[in-house]
Amino acid sequence: MIVGERVPTAVEAYYAALDAGDFESAAEQLGEDVLIALPPRGGHEVDPRQLARGRAGARDLLVGRGPSGVRHQVILCMGQERSWYVEGVTRDPADDRPRRTFTGHFSLGEDGLIARYLAFACEPAVSMPPRADSARPADAASVVDAYFHAMDAADFEAAADCFSDDVLYCHPPYRHTNITSNLRHDFVGRAQLLSGFAARGKASFTHRVLELVQRGPNALFELVVENLPGGGTGSAVCSLSLNDQGRIHRYVAFYTEPGVEWM
Repeated sequence: MIVGERVPTAVEAYYAALDAGDFESAAEQLGEDVLIALPPRGGHEVDPRQLARGRAGARDLLVGRGPSGVRHQVILCMGQERSWYVEGVTRDPADDRPRRTFTGHFSLGEDGLIARYLAFACEPAVSMPPRADSARPADAASVVDAYFHAMDAADFEAAADCFSDDVLYCHPPYRHTNITSNLRHDFVGRAQLLSGFAARGKASFTHRVLELVQRGPNALFELVVENLPGGGTGSAVCSLSLNDQGRIHRYVAFYTEPGVEWM
């Protein structure tokens, strides 16, 4: 079952063709001037995306990457007009075992084809799924704004207060902070999360949400990280679920540097 809304036709067809290793059909779902940004095969999840512009370049990129050996299963989909977000898991065709959690933002052209696709993935798959009900306990955009405002000000108590006592917070390896581990950070519970924020410390960079879409208790959004050393930027897509009290109960983030052009 997919939580949220039906996956747009071009996105559904793209994943089906990709899973079948039919890169020509996958490329047919891309616009002539598409920008596609995929995580590197065999690299680290925060490494720069593999970029291609134009349908021919994107097809060559897909062919060069070769078959993925997995099946994409979308579990959360939401969007507005021509902007769509998905989260899902990739499954091993041999035993249906979930291998990775993936997420992405698709911008569709007027022709319904994919004009921009920014993709992320992490391994292993995130253990907690999004909420499946339709309750809307709070405005997710306001909660996210409060969280990033507090983080950018190094007010870690206020930042942690945006999350539930039993939160699952799954974040990619930090960059440009006091934490230098290359491991993904899985904080369970607000107390552990607050300790992680304190260890991370005040950062020089700031966060700016480009767009957030909410359906019921779940939200997906893309943001840009600004003021990085040397004037660089980073791109992120995040997924969250609110609890009944309007705090974030599930938070899954993905990140890459440099930032990917927004359309």
